[in-house]
Amino acid sequence: MRINYFFAALAATVIRGENPSEALRFTDVKQKKDKKKKKQSKIDKHLEVAIQNSKQYVTQKMEEVGAPGMVVAVSVDGKTVWKQGFGYADVENKVPCTPSTVMRVASISKSFTAMAAARLMEEGKLDLDKNIQEYAQSFPEKSYNGEKVTITLRHLLLHLSGIRHYSKTLDKPKPPKIESELSEYYITKQYSSVTEALALFKDDPLLYKPGEEFLYTTHGWTLISAILEEVSGRDFLSLMQDNFRRLGMNETYADVHNKLIYNRSRYYIRKNGKLENVPYVNNSYKWAGGGFLSTVGDLMKFGNAMMYSYQYKADVSNNNENEENKEKTQNRTPGILKAETVHKMWHQVVHRKRERNSKLNENASYGLGWEVYPVMEQFGCCPKWQLEVCHTGGAIGASSILFLLPDTNSHIPVQGSTSDRENEIEVSLCKLALHSDSDVQQTSVNKDSNEKQCAVKGIAVAIITNMQSVGLTQLARDLAQEFDKNLRSD
Repeated sequence: MRINYFFAALAATVIRGENPSEALRFTDVKQKKDKKKKKQSKIDKHLEVAIQNSKQYVTQKMEEVGAPGMVVAVSVDGKTVWKQGFGYADVENKVPCTPSTVMRVASISKSFTAMAAARLMEEGKLDLDKNIQEYAQSFPEKSYNGEKVTITLRHLLLHLSGIRHYSKTLDKPKPPKIESELSEYYITKQYSSVTEALALFKDDPLLYKPGEEFLYTTHGWTLISAILEEVSGRDFLSLMQDNFRRLGMNETYADVHNKLIYNRSRYYIRKNGKLENVPYVNNSYKWAGGGFLSTVGDLMKFGNAMMYSYQYKADVSNNNENEENKEKTQNRTPGILKAETVHKMWHQVVHRKRERNSKLNENASYGLGWEVYPVMEQFGCCPKWQLEVCHTGGAIGASSILFLLPDTNSHIPVQGSTSDRENEIEVSLCKLALHSDSDVQQTSVNKDSNEKQCAVKGIAVAIITNMQSVGLTQLARDLAQEFDKNLRSD
């Protein structure tokens, strides 16, 4: 083939009276283009396989649980490669789910709030280990078994404070009720402020001594929001909206009932196999722990921003590095958080052995506002599990998950230093981003913003559904592994 190209090019150059050496250059350029096209075609095929297999996973899950609607998004190395709605956002009016559908994300709100708290810690306004009484004087001093105790922000973020969840007791010896069976799950009262919402639980006794037992608690996050208001001097929702704007999360809102929020889904539950609308609830008592709405697109932005921060290397310590590369590294935009901060959030964890309720999956630990499945290799000749970071959400009529599979061996690379295979994937995914139809959307971006996105190394999966009590962790893991296998394996 090379010979044919060469003689064709040679004949053309002789006829035009040009230098014959141009024939060889033409041949090399043509071969490189053909090779690049073949590789791009191969990656496109892998991507299509991943999407088709993932569609099957999603439809099977919807059939299994009877969910009326579901929206899914997947990003690979910072680029959203698949975004699709399935079923209905509004069954009665036959409004389909689309990538723009807005749903309750429930406890993913805790990860949003943890990010806001971490920013204030980096600013020196918060200390993880100070007595919360220094920040929230409206919360009374607590005691356990007659002994005065100290609650810290670290205790609150790790669910080690001893503050109750929706039940005032531990329900011993009988098994505890699930959340959706508890009356506080169905509060309809409008709370005018975070401080007012503290009245729900602030005078109740602690169920454990702070720091000694894991007890998942959404109320503890209401206390965190009161602390954030105190140290920032701002209303909690205003503080959060400012953080959302910084991340470009323009479709993330407080779950305010009477506000017009376009593309908002309706919510459902199944009783005895029959689909029903859920009752009205008011989430103003738990903004920080479960009160936000979002889209899968905004969840992708948040997840990738966290992975970028986790992998970002701010300093340039290699004295042998050339000046051009040093300048490129120094000009790289920093993350929303420092890398060491995200490392603390994802690695300072409470392990399963300290858990006394069934909120977490069997192998999960809990970090500072995130569920963490740490790197693990239990047995020889068996799989080595890579780091998985996520948060699930369960609300009245909704379930959700944001699942991250960060590359723990990567730092944010110097521009222009990506490998050939990474560049091939990058070109292919950007090409795919130009295609869309009624139920599948991708995001096209310009070259500059794409270079910033491509700095992230890892997989992110977001799933939201308008059905209550749907477990989504395994589905998210299956989708992440499907795209990792098809697009990131050598």
